[in-house]
Amino acid sequence: MGDPRIPSRKGTPYINKDTAIQSLPTALLVLASEPLPTSHLFLEASESADNLDESEITQFDGDPPYVAQPPSAEPDIVYLEKMLDVMSGRQARHKMQRDTEIECKSRECIEREWEALATILETYEASASHNTMAHNRLWWHARIVNNLFIVALKFRVGGSGQ
Repeated sequence: MGDPRIPSRKGTPYINKDTAIQSLPTALLVLASEPLPTSHLFLEASESADNLDESEITQFDGDPPYVAQPPSAEPDIVYLEKMLDVMSGRQARHKMQRDTEIECKSRECIEREWEALATILETYEASASHNTMAHNRLWWHARIVNNLFIVALKFRVGGSGQ
């Protein structure tokens, strides 16, 4: 059973008849619109890998499932929130580094990646920290798809993207 906090990714996409551009799934838009953290840890991690020790979160760079930890190694909620801020800062930094690469991918390819990850998370069962980090990854995929969609829409409608 999926996480009840994540809206269903299913639904009929809307196609704007004036532009013939299909809209994105509502669940993706909701997730992509969540604000970035503003904590000191997020800002430090987003600036440089040299600012913080990121060794504990590199295991979350890929999609789940993640290697299980013994229950005694499960971090408390305050530490998990700090890990999440650092991971989000790390993702923001990596996003800036990958912008050129992402521009080469089609929106459809990125959207398929988001849908695949959303499908995995519908039945993903893991520790609280692994679930939290997996949903953080889904959030970043949603943000990337949404940003690419906005750029594509600007080019399609305005012709320049400016």
